[in-house]
Amino acid sequence: MHTSAAGGCPRRRSPFWDSLLSVPSSGIWRVPWAWPTTALLLLAWALAFALVGHSLLPALAERLGVPPLERLGDRGCALYALAADATAAAAGGAVLVLGLRQYAPLPRNWFSLRPLRRRHWLPLLRILACLPLVELLALSGDRLLPLGAASWADSLASAGAAHDGVAAAAYAAVLVVLAPLWEEGLFRAFLLPSLTRYLPAHLAIAASALLFAVAHGNPAEAAPLLALGCLCGAAFVRTRGSWAAAAAVHAAWNACSLARALLF
Repeated sequence: MHTSAAGGCPRRRSPFWDSLLSVPSSGIWRVPWAWPTTALLLLAWALAFALVGHSLLPALAERLGVPPLERLGDRGCALYALAADATAAAAGGAVLVLGLRQYAPLPRNWFSLRPLRRRHWLPLLRILACLPLVELLALSGDRLLPLGAASWADSLASAGAAHDGVAAAAYAAVLVVLAPLWEEGLFRAFLLPSLTRYLPAHLAIAASALLFAVAHGNPAEAAPLLALGCLCGAAFVRTRGSWAAAAAVHAAWNACSLARALLF
């Protein structure tokens, strides 16, 4: 219950929005590094991810006699995407581990995959209930900003992977397991808490969501990705740093988009 500034009359607030948006402004994380470390690790992570995924792995595949992607077919492309994502994510994770080892052991609530406590389930379910709003933004973006930048869902559907169970399973592993884990590990488990050294939690959520959207490099998907990043950040902060909670929201969105691509 809150009172208005004029007259002191009580004003009720919605329990839904209280549970979804009311986040502590501070006190969840102790950040032992300053912004230069955060910026350098983000840059090193991006370089490692790009180098491994776009240079070293293709060179290794060529050396091993793997045919070019255009000759691999739907299944081969899907399995290659799985190998590339796993390898590049491992390289990016190694950058974070090596970059932060001087601060080990890390303070409490960093990179936590612990099970959710009972009091966290209801806020998480309410955040998951907001995912249809992200879908509406995605559909609106497709109509208002037809820039020709196909999403992975469009690519999957057009490639015919929906008719190949192995290809669909490989894409599902990438999009519902690997991508949520490493993207949330970078943008929420590392970046968002790092930003709380300088920003209150709600602004750190917004800033990490903005960088998350920009990193995907697709203007047509910027609005839904920004909204998804805010929901993942809200889940992360509301559960006091549960990497698993943020990944669950991300995985749910990817799973729904994958199902839509495969079925329609």
